[in-house]
Amino acid sequence: MKKLFSREQGFTLIEIIISIALLSIVSVIVLRLFVLSYTINEQAKISDEANTLIINQLETMKTYDHLETFLTEYRWLGETPKEIQGQLFYDFEFKPIAYEGNYTLNWSMVKDGSISGLYQISTHMMDTTTNKIITTYTTKHYFKHKE
Repeated sequence: MKKLFSREQGFTLIEIIISIALLSIVSVIVLRLFVLSYTINEQAKISDEANTLIINQLETMKTYDHLETFLTEYRWLGETPKEIQGQLFYDFEFKPIAYEGNYTLNWSMVKDGSISGLYQISTHMMDTTTNKIITTYTTKHYFKHKE
């Protein structure tokens, strides 16, 4: 019995150094995964907000029956016989603002030549800090002629 307690065994210094080195390598990899997942999560939140906002704007645009009513309600950049373009501005929280902010929703309406009053509405949300397009949607809408 005395022999069992008298043996002095433990870890050597080299074993402790190697285990700490391995632990630090593994922890660096795990921490980088957390940073990467945070970055991807932030990008997904921005994309989700932009998609929701752009779909809401398209659906709101489609509620107008007459083109003239639509043009009085929306900020537009220019109108040619075939195309109408406009912009809406948003801050970093996707709240509408009157001047250029972090995000810009560009929209254009092009007359469809096959049916009078039918327009193709194209929209895209742009991050103005990076000049990258976040999302794009296209739909068609028929505007009645005022009589």
